[in-house]
Amino acid sequence: MKFSIGLEDPFAFSSYWYAVGLGLILLAFGLFMLCPPILDRIEKRSRSSFRKSFYSRTKDKYLKKIGKVEAAFDKGQLNMRGVHQQMSSIVRSFVQTVTGWPTEAMVYLELVNLDRPELAELVRQYYEPEFAYYSEADAKSAIEKGKELITKWS
Repeated sequence: MKFSIGLEDPFAFSSYWYAVGLGLILLAFGLFMLCPPILDRIEKRSRSSFRKSFYSRTKDKYLKKIGKVEAAFDKGQLNMRGVHQQMSSIVRSFVQTVTGWPTEAMVYLELVNLDRPELAELVRQYYEPEFAYYSEADAKSAIEKGKELITKWS
């Protein structure tokens, strides 16, 4: 028995469809190659602006706390020991807020190992007046050094 089978073209698409398909593939590849650098720039810009606003808000908050300590000392509500205790607490809290390091619970030797010598030196200067029965330390200097540390922190 004979069968008559006629062969037909497998796909009878116009050549335009092949060109459109190839164009879409090239467009997708181009966007894939072009978008990551653009998205990286946008992300870096937004991350840096967030960081700047976070730092400025945090610095303002802690500088206001220092201002309250200074005002209390000027009015005679805080003595030398109280000023140094408050300043140590404020500086440690600021660093913990900004970096995430548990500085509020760290002792001096742990602070030295943080590789932030300005922080360790400031806390060292606060120690003697905090714990001594009598101290010759200067409260205004302690306040100014705390303000300086917070202002210059980056």
